[in-house]
Amino acid sequence: MSLALPIQTERLVLRLLRPSDLKRFAAYRVDPVLARYQGWIPMSDDEAGAFITAMMRPPTLDVGDWHQIAIADRAGDELRGDIGLCVREHGAVEVGFTLMHEAQGQGFATEALRGLARALFRRPEVVRIVGETDERNRASVRVLERLGMKLVSRHEAIFKQEPCVELRYELARESTERRTAR
Repeated sequence: MSLALPIQTERLVLRLLRPSDLKRFAAYRVDPVLARYQGWIPMSDDEAGAFITAMMRPPTLDVGDWHQIAIADRAGDELRGDIGLCVREHGAVEVGFTLMHEAQGQGFATEALRGLARALFRRPEVVRIVGETDERNRASVRVLERLGMKLVSRHEAIFKQEPCVELRYELARESTERRTAR
């Protein structure tokens, strides 16, 4: 079973990555500032091309399957960033997101994740969406909170050889259904 793409929002389209995304994708995936809080590591253009090729299939909703989908603007279909999603056990889907610098601070991450959440919650097997971030990544914390996600845990960790506090946020299907019913 797979997630139906594309997903359109007011200004964005969530779609499969494409070979034409390579230049922009590779540019932000080697940026050390963007990589600081991300689980991915910088990659060469060849590695980025191979990664995009691997992501050109629709994302499955199989437990343990990570998939990256493109965040592109609707007007010109230009890549702005990507969202990673991984189905976990018990109906949870973990998400992570990256936006290139020039796309930050405009509400794109919130808009993209809100569109993805609506699509995920249409699937009966998805009961909650999970986001984890380093507490120092204040921009990501704000995005998760704007989505209505609730902080459910915090723990000390070592990430990229650096001590940090990881925050886990969750958005339950029931909370989104209550908000829309009002």
